[in-house]
Amino acid sequence: MGARQGDAILAANAPAAQLFQTFMAFGLDGFAHAAEALGGAATAHVIDMRSVRP
Repeated sequence: MGARQGDAILAANAPAAQLFQTFMAFGLDGFAHAAEALGGAATAHVIDMRSVRP
């Protein structure tokens, strides 16, 4: 769509798209780190519970 509007608009859209992609990557990376931390904590809890003898 930007190509139909001319070279200047197309050139302006490139950094905007890059910035959007960068922020999306940071957001998804944050979710990945949270999931990894929660999964690790749950695994550690299960391991601790198995080591407790009744």
